[in-house]
Amino acid sequence: MACGIDEYKRFKMIDEYFASGKKATVKELAEYFYKKKYESNFDLACGLSEKILYKVLSAMKKELFVPLQKDSENRYYYSSQRTLTKPGYLSRSETAKTIRHIGKLLETIKDTPIYDEASKLCQEITDEAPLINSFGKKIQDDEEEISAANRVVFLGAPASIVKDEIWADIYKAMENNLHIGIKYIASGKSTVTRHGVRPYQLIFDDGIWDLWGYDCLKKQNHLYNLSRIQSVEIKKDSFKLPDDFDFHKVTPGTFGCYRDTQSNDMTFYKIRLAKKSYAENFARERVWGKNFKVQEDKSGTIISFENNQYLPILRWVLGWGADAEPLEPPELVSDWKAQIQKMAGKL
Repeated sequence: MACGIDEYKRFKMIDEYFASGKKATVKELAEYFYKKKYESNFDLACGLSEKILYKVLSAMKKELFVPLQKDSENRYYYSSQRTLTKPGYLSRSETAKTIRHIGKLLETIKDTPIYDEASKLCQEITDEAPLINSFGKKIQDDEEEISAANRVVFLGAPASIVKDEIWADIYKAMENNLHIGIKYIASGKSTVTRHGVRPYQLIFDDGIWDLWGYDCLKKQNHLYNLSRIQSVEIKKDSFKLPDDFDFHKVTPGTFGCYRDTQSNDMTFYKIRLAKKSYAENFARERVWGKNFKVQEDKSGTIISFENNQYLPILRWVLGWGADAEPLEPPELVSDWKAQIQKMAGKL
């Protein structure tokens, strides 16, 4: 039986009940926790019904080896003083440090639908795992603000607004591989269009959530910005997830969540970066696409790679100003020059 943080909390509650010397039938145990839930207003999503408790008690005895016995009146009790111990990963200080770092990373998606549950999970784990410094000293609450674990910072991007119901319906459809119908307003448009979609993936990139899926009318894969989806209708008919559904398999993704071709063909790019410029140092230390290569000449560095994200690459080159010059493909060179002329016309 899997033991996530909710399951562990439930095991711990049951263990504490029997460790105190009490006896109870499954019905009495369920009634006790039902009453306790409303008296203490504790939050436990994994359930405490009689049906669930039967399975949990069985798992505790067979898999966790607690000293659980049953008397002639079908009341469960502990036959010895041995109780459950905290899972090993919760006993390690490194767990607390790592989870605190993950919690800081989650702050970069604070205004997105996935944040609340993930943040709650991190908090529950850190509540169970002690934070110990390098000298073996437990860090108290009043020291947390200056502990090393709280001095790691992740910077994020402004998050787009996504309706909770849009996220929930798409996620539900993905879990069951069900078709969806969406009402959508494309970028730069004002009219609503309808699309039948096979939802493949939800992708978070630079503050924006996108749905990657197959448009049944256009008969091609497509990206939909979740903030532009007006409504979602989950259909009854299901689909089989194709082997090549993964966005990473059809585009390198180096320049964000964007794809400019519907085929898997890559375009060859060659870009010159000015000698001793920040652009040169920045670009040559990273891999920008398939078959990435670096060459040096008198004027600087030439990088070449294959990719299918044309518009982000054009913007990337323009963003370096005079320190970047596209050499291939011809379309990129032409569009780059046209944009420079437009900018010059504003002087």
